[in-house]
Amino acid sequence: MSAERRFRATLAASERGGGRWVEVPFDPREAFGEARPPVVGTINGTEYRSRLAVYGGRTYLGLTREIRDATGIEVGDDVEVVLRRDDEPRQVTVPAELVAALTCAEPEVRARFDALAFTHRREFAQWVDEAKRSDTRERRAAKAVEMLRAGVKHPGSRRSSAG
Repeated sequence: MSAERRFRATLAASERGGGRWVEVPFDPREAFGEARPPVVGTINGTEYRSRLAVYGGRTYLGLTREIRDATGIEVGDDVEVVLRRDDEPRQVTVPAELVAALTCAEPEVRARFDALAFTHRREFAQWVDEAKRSDTRERRAAKAVEMLRAGVKHPGSRRSSAG
């Protein structure tokens, strides 16, 4: 069931908030055992991990700005895609400032963070870690704790003056 799949596709605008994606020309249920499986593979030879998405009965592979920049592709370009099911655990490297803030917070806040989907944990970690100055990372970590207390699932939901 988890064989490698290769295809060519054209990078398109998602028409759903500015994302970019390629349509997957096979049934992921048959190939990978579920409609929205985690996948690993390459885009024009560059390694990539993601999860397939389904919109309007069609399956898509979303391509982040990072992978588009790394491969030099833009909307309208043809891309070579190689995919296989990704059964490796998805782990987030949490920056020290966020670890410290979560450790000092009440246990429910850490539990909320740990219960978030991989993507949302990664977004919080990246938001804190991408700040250049340590005081900005510390402010963002404190703000992340406040957001988690309030039930916010990712920092893009409510970015504030915390950096």
